[in-house]
Amino acid sequence: MKLSFASTLAAAVAALLCLGLGFFVGSEWGDSQDPDEVGAPRQTADGDIAENRSPNPRSEAKSRRRLAAIVPEETQDAADVLFSEKLMGYFRTEYRGAWETERENEISTAQWEKAVNEFKTAVLALPATMALKSALDANRDERLAKGLENAEQDSVLEAIQKGLWAPDATTFDAELMGRILKPQLVGGNQGGPSFQSDKRSKPRNGLTLFFPRGIHKLSPRKLQIRRNVVEDLTIAGAGKDQTLLQLGELDSRESIKRLSFKDLTIDLGDDYFFDVRGNSNLSIDMLRTRLVRFDMGAGGSLAFAVGGGAIIRAIDCEFLGGYGRSPGSGNLYRGRPGWMYFSRCRFSMLDLNIRQGSAIRFDDCNFDGMRSDPRKRHPKLFRGGSFTKLQNPREYRRRKPISLATLFPDFK
Repeated sequence: MKLSFASTLAAAVAALLCLGLGFFVGSEWGDSQDPDEVGAPRQTADGDIAENRSPNPRSEAKSRRRLAAIVPEETQDAADVLFSEKLMGYFRTEYRGAWETERENEISTAQWEKAVNEFKTAVLALPATMALKSALDANRDERLAKGLENAEQDSVLEAIQKGLWAPDATTFDAELMGRILKPQLVGGNQGGPSFQSDKRSKPRNGLTLFFPRGIHKLSPRKLQIRRNVVEDLTIAGAGKDQTLLQLGELDSRESIKRLSFKDLTIDLGDDYFFDVRGNSNLSIDMLRTRLVRFDMGAGGSLAFAVGGGAIIRAIDCEFLGGYGRSPGSGNLYRGRPGWMYFSRCRFSMLDLNIRQGSAIRFDDCNFDGMRSDPRKRHPKLFRGGSFTKLQNPREYRRRKPISLATLFPDFK
């Protein structure tokens, strides 16, 4: 697993260790020293000069207790034995230089004393701070490694977003994605129309809802996805040219795991497909599924809006703009970096809106009437397929929506 460590912190730590630990036994820096011969102000991670504050008495006491284990009591008068002439020379040069970038007046004796105390306290606390961060990083890395091994949705997305793991687009790990999306629970089958009409019917983990040929409705509220999310739910039809499911937006405050759609056309009724809020994640498997009417011209006109990240696999699917009330305004995805695989899919009259940092791959997909050509910025993501002309924004804004009757003649 690839590990990350903040470069700015690493540079600062290296400088302090080289100058401080390399000269532990040096000349003592007493309070009688000329105050003009000391120091450097504390800086934030962004390089700004931070406001100097008095040392935290509790932290200073804790640092002195640690020091007692390695320095005799008689030499523990402010721990000066650990601060060499070279280290303090570095400190006073940097402190004075930074001070003068913001202030014209001389540094007062009180300010020097305050700065020296803060500096020494910070240096004494640095090893423990480094060790704690390293330990927490190791705990996180082990947890994510176990999550990757066990194909856990949230662990995979966290590893991608933190830059600790990046699926290689050239060697797509279909086996791992398959394990993440494979249903783990079996909850039986039920007819979709009867589920919708029966007030007593409730979704359950592992349930498969089947909608036969024809035009059907399914209420998002009926699925209870908003706050009480079930796992391993499958919604299937008789074919994307046979079954039209009028669904609407699936919004949730919780993560959605292993939701599957296959063999149907989904009419979103001028709404998003998913709107997953907060830091919640989504994993979805789509097979021979068509999405229409998400290009409503409001909000992001999104198929997928995910506050956290998404794992999406779509095979032989269609994501078609042009049917919503604002034809061509649609976007595929908005959210944190995710992991997505599209194979033999068709994208028409929308924008992919590829998020930097996401692991995405398009195999043998066809694109027509797109608002932009993502191959120019992300050429490695595309393999095979075709890309026809871009649409003119002025043209699609004047275009009338395509009627769903062109796909389903019985649609009214």
